[in-house]
Amino acid sequence: MNEDDKTLLGQGLIKSLEWIADDLKARRAEREKDKARLTARTARLDLKPRAYSADDLKAVRANLGASQALLAEFLGVSPNSLRKWEHEDRGVPPYIARHLDDIVAFPEIWTRRVQAAPKVRKAAPRRSKATKTGE
Repeated sequence: MNEDDKTLLGQGLIKSLEWIADDLKARRAEREKDKARLTARTARLDLKPRAYSADDLKAVRANLGASQALLAEFLGVSPNSLRKWEHEDRGVPPYIARHLDDIVAFPEIWTRRVQAAPKVRKAAPRRSKATKTGE
């Protein structure tokens, strides 16, 4: 291989490497654009629930027109727990207070749910054995 061939070969290699370098720069610029567009952001929300007293809880339930059993079902707790909170035997836990905050903030949604709930008749009072046997 003579000097001219080596020069041409060297120039060809340099051109090819420059083309590869330009292509890599263009791809990097595209990735940076994508990164900027897809950057995750962190949002801070003030989700600390307010404190609910027994009277507050009763007021929320009354505004909904819900029974203790129905509100307990909505909240995912037992009716007994709800009764204790309404009689101040125990404080309303924060995770329940968050649900109550939503009920207070969006009463129309919860009122519709109460209205859509199946109506349950109260059971007739039980008769004692003496009444049944006629004694």
